[in-house]
Amino acid sequence: MFETGIIRKTGNLHRKIGAQYIFWQGKQYKTDNNLNEHFTIALTVSSGGTHTIDFIDYKMRGQQLHLIFPGQVAKFSITENTKIHLYRIAKKNFEMFCFALQYDISLYKKYPVQPLTVNEFQGLLYEIEKISHELNADKPLYEMIGARTTIIFQEISRIAEGKIKDIDQYTISPLVFAFINLVEEKFREERTVEYYANALNLSANYLSILTRKHMDISAINIIKNRVLLEAKRMLIYSGKSVKTVMFELGFNEQSYFSYYFKALTGISPSVFRKKSREP
Repeated sequence: MFETGIIRKTGNLHRKIGAQYIFWQGKQYKTDNNLNEHFTIALTVSSGGTHTIDFIDYKMRGQQLHLIFPGQVAKFSITENTKIHLYRIAKKNFEMFCFALQYDISLYKKYPVQPLTVNEFQGLLYEIEKISHELNADKPLYEMIGARTTIIFQEISRIAEGKIKDIDQYTISPLVFAFINLVEEKFREERTVEYYANALNLSANYLSILTRKHMDISAINIIKNRVLLEAKRMLIYSGKSVKTVMFELGFNEQSYFSYYFKALTGISPSVFRKKSREP
């Protein structure tokens, strides 16, 4: 993703260490939509450009924290002077350290970009640069990299706690998170609120009351949004036909899949795919 404008690069995502640091300065261009296979922390040094995460645009400003999780779609449209520190962690290693994120991952995905104070920015950058130096050593100490990664994750949680107003909803209701996790597991086969409510020993009405209270969205729309996000990802990246995408998402008729997709986006799957490939 960042081969243009790399000033410094250490580590390797595909070897045992499974971590990489990049200091990157843009050359006024757009990256392609990229299906992220790793966990990425980006610290923006300067303003300029847009970062798109799962089809939502975020203006890039100086002293920001950007988080990209495995499986998310991301692209940059940046200006010549945009500077970014990146710390990327292989998925297998992220799964070992994500316990240090003190809130449900859905919180960080909902608020993937946060402004930072000078002290917050310098604190995160200090840990990331220490990891960079260790990655560049002849014999990197994996324990040290892991310890500093844990500190970074804990600090990210503390930053979120101080900036996100509705953070309590991500710590109050285990039923809501059980629902979200179940949707993540079953959305390809099950798209009714009744299925998830029964699995959680709740009524469909009460499940919707819980999601509206804690997430300000109905249970059915949580399901629809997850199906839609996966449909968009597959239409852009899989190279599979619309019909194959339809079957893999659990739809039996292409006409209904097109109706479902268009009702949520305003355009058909084929038109969405065509637009996503436009420069």
